[in-house]
Amino acid sequence: MADGLAKTLRELRKAHGYRQSDIAGAIGIYQATYSNYENGNRVPNTTTLYHIANFYGMSLDDILKMGSPLDQEIYYDAPNPSQEVREQSDYIDYINNTQPKSLSRDEKDLIFHFSRLSPKEQQEILDYIHFKYQRGCRPKETS
Repeated sequence: MADGLAKTLRELRKAHGYRQSDIAGAIGIYQATYSNYENGNRVPNTTTLYHIANFYGMSLDDILKMGSPLDQEIYYDAPNPSQEVREQSDYIDYINNTQPKSLSRDEKDLIFHFSRLSPKEQQEILDYIHFKYQRGCRPKETS
């Protein structure tokens, strides 16, 4: 059963052009967890399956039809990921895939001072960072 579900999840995602992290971010799980579902290493619980089905605008019945290959002529009306979902997905990718590195003096200084602010002040700083990011101030590319 897990292999059929894994194949169905993988085919659905690819048919709509999503990344694993797009779906994971939209339903509130880690990309690695979703990857395990597609690889057949884990089976999603009922609640997670419900969220996946809801994401695609499908019923659980449709998702669970293991033996039936997806008909490429049928459009399952899955929404395009919103900018917010893409940003959450990028954030999850960053958190999951960024190799630990030593922090620069400025980064350490920023973390040190940020950690001493009140939760309200921290939220103000985060809101400002998000505002700057949305206005086109993008972080430098790392290699």
